Amino acid sequence: MDKAARRGHLAMVRFLHTYRSEGCSQEAMASAAHLGHLAVVQFLHQHRTEGTTTDAIDWAAASGHLRPSFDMWTQVADLQPLILAFAGPLTQYLCGALDDKQLQNNVLTSGIWRDAFRLDWPGDLDRLPALEYLVPKDYRCIRSRAMYAKVLAIRSIAGKPLYFKRAYCNKSMPPHEHCGREPWPCDIEIRAKDAAPMENLWLDLLASFLERPVALAQAAIAGGHIELLRYLNREKSVDIADVGYVLHFPPRVAMDVAATNGHLEVLQLLHDGGASCTTAAMDGAAANGYLSVVQWLHDNRTEGCSEHVLDTVAGRHPNVATYLLQRYSSLSLSSAALDGAAKDDYIDVVVELHEKWHAPCTTKALDGAAYSGDLDIVRFLHEHRDEGCTPLAMDAAAQEGHLDVVTFLTEHRTEGCTVNAMDHAARGGHEDIVVYLHTHRSEGCTTRAIDWAASAGHLSVVQFLLRERAEGFTFRGIFWAAKHPEVLAVLLEHDVTKKRAADAVDTALKFSYRDVYERLRAAGCLGTSRPSHEMSWIAPNPNIFLYISDDADEDAYDEGDSDALQVVQYLMPCRP
Repeated sequence: MDKAARRGHLAMVRFLHTYRSEGCSQEAMASAAHLGHLAVVQFLHQHRTEGTTTDAIDWAAASGHLRPSFDMWTQVADLQPLILAFAGPLTQYLCGALDDKQLQNNVLTSGIWRDAFRLDWPGDLDRLPALEYLVPKDYRCIRSRAMYAKVLAIRSIAGKPLYFKRAYCNKSMPPHEHCGREPWPCDIEIRAKDAAPMENLWLDLLASFLERPVALAQAAIAGGHIELLRYLNREKSVDIADVGYVLHFPPRVAMDVAATNGHLEVLQLLHDGGASCTTAAMDGAAANGYLSVVQWLHDNRTEGCSEHVLDTVAGRHPNVATYLLQRYSSLSLSSAALDGAAKDDYIDVVVELHEKWHAPCTTKALDGAAYSGDLDIVRFLHEHRDEGCTPLAMDAAAQEGHLDVVTFLTEHRTEGCTVNAMDHAARGGHEDIVVYLHTHRSEGCTTRAIDWAASAGHLSVVQFLLRERAEGFTFRGIFWAAKHPEVLAVLLEHDVTKKRAADAVDTALKFSYRDVYERLRAAGCLGTSRPSHEMSWIAPNPNIFLYISDDADEDAYDEGDSDALQVVQYLMPCRP
């Protein structure tokens, strides 16, 4: 019946269904859908119970058979959500089952493109949701040269390969020989788009790389290209056991790289070839949730894992964590697990670590959650943990513009904040937070608040601080406001003695910033000196408006320290 369905022989399918008892498999409907045999699909759906696989609707979509099945599709309107739930991302997208919010998810968008590649979708790629770039894992899914050519023709995607450029060395270096002190030579550079010919073994497109087989073998290990690795071992005499380190930011043992990336077949080939690994292999596989790799390493290797592997696994991959605990009784959780989960906005992980694992944490957890602006995690830690936080929590929340977190911390906690809260809120242009801190807190700010707000052109923040607070500003505010005429005008109005304006002009001269000097002079600022005819101006440098020194740097400058580093720090507005 499977064969009859695949060939579209409805009469034979009906006969076998009526007079035979062998039945069919899920492949019957899947293959009929793939080849567009709608009548067969309808018959199997109405008279058989085997159902189909998740490939059925995907194959039908990939082969352009969605339109012929429109009548049947409308007849099962109540079942459409259930059917589409079993479809792949591409089919869901083509059927309009994904909303705009879902399509903003980069993981889902990448899944749509990967489906198109795997199914060798004949449609127009311009119909797919916008994608900024493709990573090697995306290119690996391409199955045909025709699809590869279509992708490379999309300049907005193929024109951005530098995000994923990797360098490899054409030298077999055993792990114990690499001290990490000398830079490795770069013999080949693998870009994201090279993953397609590497996965499909398109040797003509790999010709230049094949001249350096060891380097290409390293790239194959990192990318999981098992057939290419076998080819290099068989035809280019690459000794698997001697690959050693893979130059992979930073250099790592080949088996460790394969395990971390979840490439089990590559891992097995390296093992069979006599390669070695470290505990980083199981640690990396566990951290990324590759349970099958962890199981294989446990069954076939003796290196095991590190003592704190659970820090990156518990809460994120509970099945992996359970497996490890059952086999390594010495494992324990440190505070790094919950601290990191809180900072990275993983509320489910935070809850699991607290309730199931009874994980420890430090004040870094709440501080980090406040910095990330996750109020749910901040509230959970406040209500269920005793570690508390530090003033850094509110400082960081204010800096990042999280008013709801600042408000919560003010109303429910006692640690408070420092002047850094308002200073950095002003720098970021978060006027609502500046107003809130001024109204509800007593820590205040420093002259940096106006200076930094001026450097970023936040006029309304500058005006509020000048109107409501007494800290004032320094010559730096005027110096940095040179590129913001409206802000500069407001500051000059408040510089009654013109001393700060003169200092700003003198600073521009002292460090030869012509663009700043000319803008200040055009605004009517006068310095105590004039540029000489022999003066050598430096090129405009926008970075002088991006960073600032702290008080220690300022004091050092006032004391006459002429070190080049102090000069840079003196002129630069705000540390990241």
